[in-house]
Amino acid sequence: MITNERQFRISKKKLADLESELERAPAPGDARDDEFARMARSALVGTVARMRDEIGAYEALASGTFGPIEIRSLEDLPEALIRARIARALSQADLASLLGLKEQQIQRYEASRYASANLRRVLEIARVLGLSSAPIAVEGR
Repeated sequence: MITNERQFRISKKKLADLESELERAPAPGDARDDEFARMARSALVGTVARMRDEIGAYEALASGTFGPIEIRSLEDLPEALIRARIARALSQADLASLLGLKEQQIQRYEASRYASANLRRVLEIARVLGLSSAPIAVEGR
């Protein structure tokens, strides 16, 4: 997942490089096409597709053209916090400022997917980002 403008710019450059490499790769049926070349091309095609998806997802969040951010389990919460920050057009520095923290702390939280943040901090971040709380269903035995 792309979490900031710097990663976005780097990803776009890397995607352009990979697309250029893909154009130079032997096409299926080419005389230079052997099993190794087919495998390499397949890996390159998959990487390009994943990068396009990540870039598209970041662009949709940053432009406000995305659907609701759903949290289906607690494991989804860290990514939802990051997506909500991007969707609110807040940089990591902006969020840090709203919380009275340093930008590096938000960078660390997001890099670790909030593993180093305590529950009180996660709740504070969710509140600042305007995430609404929904009922949580607990199933019995």
